[in-house]
Amino acid sequence: MKAYRAFDGSEIEAFGEMEFDQIFELIEESIGSLGGEREFGIGIFRSEKDVLEIRPVGNDIFLIGSDYIALPFWKKLFSKNHMSPIVSGMGAVKNVIRSYTEKSRIECEKEYC
Repeated sequence: MKAYRAFDGSEIEAFGEMEFDQIFELIEESIGSLGGEREFGIGIFRSEKDVLEIRPVGNDIFLIGSDYIALPFWKKLFSKNHMSPIVSGMGAVKNVIRSYTEKSRIECEKEYC
């Protein structure tokens, strides 16, 4: 999976292909950036139109955002227009990353939309 850091102010630092453990290390770094001069979240993606971003917000809480929806059109009309759940704890973040990297987009969205 390709990954990047997303800094406040829209700056992106791309890394290319990364393994699960490397992605999780980036998340730990992003937690360490909280309260600093350059806070950041991380993003992983399958394509430019299929992106998942994870942003720590403090107290072991993370925002999960996505710019792509694979759910059927009728369901989109009656639900969120993007994935944007809040998860608590590192275990939950690992589950989101595993879901996104190991399952189809539709399966992942069924869990987190």
